[in-house]
Amino acid sequence: MKRVLALATQVLTCGLPWLAVGCASAPPAAAFSPELAPSAVEPASLAERELLRRAPELPSGESVDVSGLHVVAAAPYAAASGRMCRELEVDQRPRLACATEGGWVFVPVLIEGP
Repeated sequence: MKRVLALATQVLTCGLPWLAVGCASAPPAAAFSPELAPSAVEPASLAERELLRRAPELPSGESVDVSGLHVVAAAPYAAASGRMCRELEVDQRPRLACATEGGWVFVPVLIEGP
């Protein structure tokens, strides 16, 4: 279904003559750029530091205890910045953690979903 919608959007945006050659090329795969990344949020406790250390290995969708914190991690995803990130629910509060060269860090949650 996504492919059908994407094709319909391309046809409407570019017109049929351009469909054979495409409207534009895909953006280049950019390496992580620190200046484009949101600033890191310092962990508030040793438990949060442990959570960040374990962030890449947490099971997706399962409730786990990390140093006394109740955590449910979503599956990792590639963010627009090029970093791997994970949405975390920590003691029923949304958090976002992303990988950096120095390890995982919390980043600000800019938009909260339902």
